[in-house]
Amino acid sequence: MREALEGFASGRLASQAEVRRFIQNHPRFSAGRPCHLTNEQAMRFLINPLYAGYLDSASWDVSFRKAQHEPLISLETFQRIQDVLKGDARTPNRADLNAEFPLRGHVGCSCCGHPMTATFSRGRRGGLFPYYLCRQRGCARNGKSIRRAQIEEAFADLLRGLTPRAELVKLVSVMFRKVWDDRMRTVKEQATSLKSEAAAIDRQIAQLLDRIVATDNLTVIGAYERKVSELERQKLLLAEKPPVAGRLCRTMTKPYKPLRF
Repeated sequence: MREALEGFASGRLASQAEVRRFIQNHPRFSAGRPCHLTNEQAMRFLINPLYAGYLDSASWDVSFRKAQHEPLISLETFQRIQDVLKGDARTPNRADLNAEFPLRGHVGCSCCGHPMTATFSRGRRGGLFPYYLCRQRGCARNGKSIRRAQIEEAFADLLRGLTPRAELVKLVSVMFRKVWDDRMRTVKEQATSLKSEAAAIDRQIAQLLDRIVATDNLTVIGAYERKVSELERQKLLLAEKPPVAGRLCRTMTKPYKPLRF
């Protein structure tokens, strides 16, 4: 579910129909059994704040607030999804990426050289089996599949045979250090900016509350209350950002370990 929601937020899944197909065909969801989702069900997944760890129910008179359970996605990702649904955000060009098939689009067909795609094939007993295959028209191997394990094991063997020179390793280390230091400066600047934004929102909320107290017009009060709710949600979005930045504030060497195959 997390991959589907984040995929829609990033633009990798471009519509609720693609979200539906992704969830429906995912082996962890189907568990080897035929299943069917509707577009309406997919939409309910996309607009449900529970996946971001928040509650919001007008029927129960519960305003948007943080829940106690562990979220699947961040509030920022959830808000991005809502912006995409409302047409307020432009998603980036779709990247044909999938954690299940990391080499899709990067492995060429041995016959025509065209990038191979990938899919799950359902077996006679309902199980799903991963394959890479060529879909290029006119290719002699069009539609002929190769087991995922076969291709990815061959790729791992290729990586094992690649040993960079010491000079290259040193150069890359220097480049990473520069990028890391630049990133740390950016993180500190962002933290300062977030504090300023939060303070500005608090001032706006205080002003609106003063106006609510000063008026008897129910229409005006309702408009002010909606604005306060909107500002409170913005504060929640800001509150989620500092911990993400904070996790980056470590030495460059600690978060990384050598790759092993």
